[in-house]
Formats: sequence, structure tokens, C-alpha cells
Amino acid sequence: MKGKMIILLALTLLFPSTLHARLPISRLMNLYDPNTELILEGKALKNFRSKDLKADHPAVVPMALGNRTIFVILGPPWYIRKLGISVKKGQKIQVIGSKVYGPRGRIYIIARKVIIPKKDRSYTLRDESYIPYWRGKGISPSTPRSIVKPAAPSFPAFFGRGKRGGHHHR
Repeated sequence: MKGKMIILLALTLLFPSTLHARLPISRLMNLYDPNTELILEGKALKNFRSKDLKADHPAVVPMALGNRTIFVILGPPWYIRKLGISVKKGQKIQVIGSKVYGPRGRIYIIARKVIIPKKDRSYTLRDESYIPYWRGKGISPSTPRSIVKPAAPSFPAFFGRGKRGGHHHR
């Protein structure tokens, strides 16, 4: 038993990324870091309807960003159902959020704000201190696009094109 523990400890020290890569998606929602905040624009890769969410999985929208797929984590399913968010496959969405790496090295964006231009709707999921609205502050404001207009999307170097660094939109 002690030998197995030493091997596990040695592997963890040699490959620390394995610890981060094994976090379940539901735990990623708690890793919001304003230092990694980005503004992105892409297209939904699937139909997303909040009423179809499973109770034990966070709401995630796969999004095409150029030739890459990123996964936008919206929040817990019960909260996203209350907001009534829905997006059709191919529909443009804009996201302001924090970048994290999840299982199997996938890129996830923990959303602070999601804008669906075609519907003239935006959903603010975290307050100005980056605290999620589902933690007791009630339903977030949902506003027409004409009131909430984000800065131009920024595509940092890890996406391979566009401006370097992120714009902070608060």
C-alpha cells in the first residue's frame, strides 16, 4: 500500500497537469479567473435548450471558434433553466468569460456573460466581482442587445490568430 502511494505521489509531482485535467466539469465552474478573461464570438455547434438539461451536469454549449471547438460553461442546470437560454446550431453567440483547461485538455470558457445577437438577448451570469448569480443573488438581468454591446472579440495567441491578449470588459 505504501509503495502505491509513493508511486502516485511521484507521478503527481512529475505530471502536475494530470491533477487539473481530471477535474470534473462541474468543478470547473468554480475556477473563474478574471486574469484569463476573454471576449469571443463563434457559432453554436449544437442546438442548446435549457429545458433539455440533465440535472446532474452543468450547462455547456460547444462553440466553433475558427477551426477549433471550445466548450462554454454557463452554470448549473437548474439556474440556466430559470433563465430559459436556448441557442440553435449555427447561431452566432458572443461570450465574455474565463479560460480553463478541463478533462482531456479541452478548452473551456466559464461564461460571465453570453450574448445571442439574433435574439437581441444577453445573459449576465456573474456580477462585477465575478460571483455567480446562482449563489443566492437571484436571477441575473437579461437585457436587449442594444443595451449590452461587448467590445470586439479578442483571439489570444493560443487560438492562433487575431489580437494578442484579452480585452477586459467590465
